[in-house]
Amino acid sequence: MRGFRVFSFLCFAAVASATAMSTTACSTKSCTLVGCQSGASITTHPAATASLAGATFAICLNGKCSSGTAGGGEGGASADDSHIVLNGDVGIQTADVTGGTVTFHYGEDTSNPATQIHTSGDTYRVSIIGADKSTIVDATRTVTYPQTSQPNGPDCDPTCHNATVDVAAQ
Repeated sequence: MRGFRVFSFLCFAAVASATAMSTTACSTKSCTLVGCQSGASITTHPAATASLAGATFAICLNGKCSSGTAGGGEGGASADDSHIVLNGDVGIQTADVTGGTVTFHYGEDTSNPATQIHTSGDTYRVSIIGADKSTIVDATRTVTYPQTSQPNGPDCDPTCHNATVDVAAQ
């Protein structure tokens, strides 16, 4: 009986020792909660003679589109012709008109799977259709996301991917 007690004690000691070693071997990491957003900016250069008044602006990601009209018409929630809000299948996106350029901004909405970007191979289409139904811009680009951001460090979420494309440079 005495031998059984010694064996039981030794087994308990071994289990307790193994548990203590695994507890001390654990490490903890601390991450901040800074967020970021994945997306793309696509800059276009409409002809200087093109009238953007009343034009319809659209951005599509892999065939799903959002659009709006300068001046806050159909789909556009902004009456400011220099900042057009685009609504639709890929959430709310924007187009900004500055001088002779129009920059479309696409931002991923993590709560909407339709807006999810990938790390390469996404196809963006941007278009501007004049009030007279003429095509001012119609460009399609397949992109990679060369700009990676990890605001909380390499071992912490989130990781965001961004691309900047100049249609005239293609």
